[in-house]
Amino acid sequence: MNQILAQMFVVSYCLVFTTTAHAQEILCLGDGEFHTFCGPICEPTCENPKPQNCSSQCLEGCFCSVDLVRGPGHICIPPAQCPLV
Repeated sequence: MNQILAQMFVVSYCLVFTTTAHAQEILCLGDGEFHTFCGPICEPTCENPKPQNCSSQCLEGCFCSVDLVRGPGHICIPPAQCPLV
């Protein structure tokens, strides 16, 4: 019985360690970006700062922080810095 508990502990530890290590490997390189496992499919952009009628599904990836939008070059910028269209 103790051997089974010990094996279960090792397996649990490995799963948590592997998951934590994987999560730490995910790095968003842009300023104002963060990683999430469930971000919006319709991210705000300069062309569409307040997207509507988007699917309720989500995507894993790097997304702009609140109050920023995807601008030219796929970087996160404040909407006031968007080029005039």
